[in-house]
Amino acid sequence: MLISASIFSDKTRDIADLIGEIQESTADMIHFDFPVNTAPDFELLSQLRKKSRLPFDGHLIHERPEQFLPQLEKLGFDQIAIQAELLSEDLLSESYVEKYNMRVGLAIQAKEGFEQYISRLDQFDYALVMATVPGVSGMKFQESAYEVIQSVKKNYPQMPIEVDGGVNEEISKKLLELKVDIAVSGSSLINTQPMKAELAKLVGRESRHFFKKILIPAARSPKVFLDTDFQGLIETIDFYKLGGAMVTDETERLLGIITNGDLRHMISQYREGIFQMKVEEFYNKNPRCLYVDMDQREVLQMVTSIPHYLSLIPVLDRSNKIVGSTSSDRVIRCR
Repeated sequence: MLISASIFSDKTRDIADLIGEIQESTADMIHFDFPVNTAPDFELLSQLRKKSRLPFDGHLIHERPEQFLPQLEKLGFDQIAIQAELLSEDLLSESYVEKYNMRVGLAIQAKEGFEQYISRLDQFDYALVMATVPGVSGMKFQESAYEVIQSVKKNYPQMPIEVDGGVNEEISKKLLELKVDIAVSGSSLINTQPMKAELAKLVGRESRHFFKKILIPAARSPKVFLDTDFQGLIETIDFYKLGGAMVTDETERLLGIITNGDLRHMISQYREGIFQMKVEEFYNKNPRCLYVDMDQREVLQMVTSIPHYLSLIPVLDRSNKIVGSTSSDRVIRCR
């Protein structure tokens, strides 16, 4: 589970100093709540974007979010959720999937009547479950949020889920069990010193440390596209020397994998014809993968249950975006 630190939870501290503390804490994202029907401060956001390379994660609580989404996209936000209860029927019916160069989610408050918004999620990239009143910091987590999480998982098993509102150490353990993808932490994280120690409690120190030991970051992992030709594939595999390559789309979501073993099989089958083929014609669409919210026990169980050696194992978040890669050797050496 990734942690998104809610930067506006403490309005008494210098925001530039705070963003530095968040980065040092090893938080995964920075979360921005924009107040009800208030335009974002684009000048401030532009300044903050220059101070951090962490992904920006936003919650736009506005009845006309379409006015601001293009500007937030331009500023480099990775994802923005818009509040379901404030949207008109026209805006709820519009498809936001791949409309912007960022993910757009639907924020649903955990209160009576939430079911009417669940069916709209197929128009969005992810679900943000609000466990407190949107835009209000420091409130207690509402147990009804678990019902919303379960409803999203039942109706959209592959949809990434983010949870915001009242997340502390106790709540985060339950969210980990439910395999929530992202938890937003505000007061519990931001107002605790040192922030790094609190974050370790939220995500589980052991599992987070384990992944840091076994992970080869995405930037150093071999990736090719569907239209990569055979020569380009061979060059990529040879350069990274990890026994294969991950097949990805333009947003770095995993589509499949090609290993050295796959190549040997294809060369034996097609011989010289392989040189005219592209990756899309022979890649494995169902590879074994690990997810960053898996605990150490789950990772070891998966890897040791496979009778053969895996030289390249994709490591993903729950939206299937590539976080990095690893191998059977790396996992077993670090247990």
